[in-house]
Amino acid sequence: TATYVNEDAISAGSFIAAATEEIYFAPRGTIGASAVIQGTGEDVPETARLKIESYLRAKIRVISEQDELRGRVIRAMLDKDYELAVGGEVIKPSGELLTLTAGEAMAEYGEPPRALLGAGIHESIGDLLEARTGDLEYRVKDFEVTYSETVAKWMDGFAPALMGIGLLLLFI
Repeated sequence: TATYVNEDAISAGSFIAAATEEIYFAPRGTIGASAVIQGTGEDVPETARLKIESYLRAKIRVISEQDELRGRVIRAMLDKDYELAVGGEVIKPSGELLTLTAGEAMAEYGEPPRALLGAGIHESIGDLLEARTGDLEYRVKDFEVTYSETVAKWMDGFAPALMGIGLLLLFI
């Protein structure tokens, strides 16, 4: 499996990308900043945060069993207190979250040298597919929200009111 990071893969998007075998980037793509927060953007209470982070670190270890460096990079995106160093070079100091640009994700570290996180940079998904498949035929399917799905989503917001009106009419 592969992920193509168009512009941003932040927060949960970085975990989704990390679950795939290869991560490709658009030239302006970024990935990282995965600290646990509430849906409103507020901090999670300490105990809940520790619980969620412990679970996420375990999932990272499972996902990256075959690639220890990837696990360390993803952890640096989650844990501000974790220092990421490769071959003696500090990539992310303690006290901040890691966010990588496409170029930084492709920077090579270690012996033998290898990319920090990325598998390549491509201008578009079409370019990526061309590079991966060569002359083989492939088909791209785009899924778009239909009119009926849009109406259903809009009506979902009014479901409690519609239920109330229905019960009132039933009572009358």
